[in-house]
Amino acid sequence: MITGLVAITPAAGYINGLGALLTGIIAATLVWLSWNKLSKVKPFRAVDDALGVVHTHGVAGLAGGLLVGLFADPSIIQYLGTGSTPNVSFAGLFYGNPRQFLWQAGAALTVIVWDALITFLILRFLGLFMNLRLPDSVLQTGDLAVHDEEAYPTDTLLRADGIHHAATPAAAAALHAQPSSPNPTPRT
Repeated sequence: MITGLVAITPAAGYINGLGALLTGIIAATLVWLSWNKLSKVKPFRAVDDALGVVHTHGVAGLAGGLLVGLFADPSIIQYLGTGSTPNVSFAGLFYGNPRQFLWQAGAALTVIVWDALITFLILRFLGLFMNLRLPDSVLQTGDLAVHDEEAYPTDTLLRADGIHHAATPAAAAALHAQPSSPNPTPRT
């Protein structure tokens, strides 16, 4: 649902019902592919994005903005009362204006480059005064060591005998880093 809301936001006043339906389907498909496939590619593997913000907001927002260039319906703008002006022509590729997609892509590229540059500069500045990353030894133990709680409770499972065991390699590293009780009491 979040993906659909994010994707339709840039297009809300410009596309008709069919365009909105197609935007939702296309954006949801792209986000699913991004989350399940792109997150395994080298640059994205290092990103700690437990909530999938890059996918649900970045990819869906980009898709929604670009799809305005395809699905913008000039009759929707006339319905709102701004399309009757002779100088206003806002139509997407499927309504006879192939340049609108290029405008949308140019705007998206401008925003991406600007945000990347400003974020880089802010992080470089902050890096002069503080560490921006925890040491690798702490990162290996995960959220359990840093926050004293688990981000993904399914990573460790409680067996019937009351002893935690790891469901994933990351959870195994976190469990081995914890001091264990010398006399675990088995459940009866």
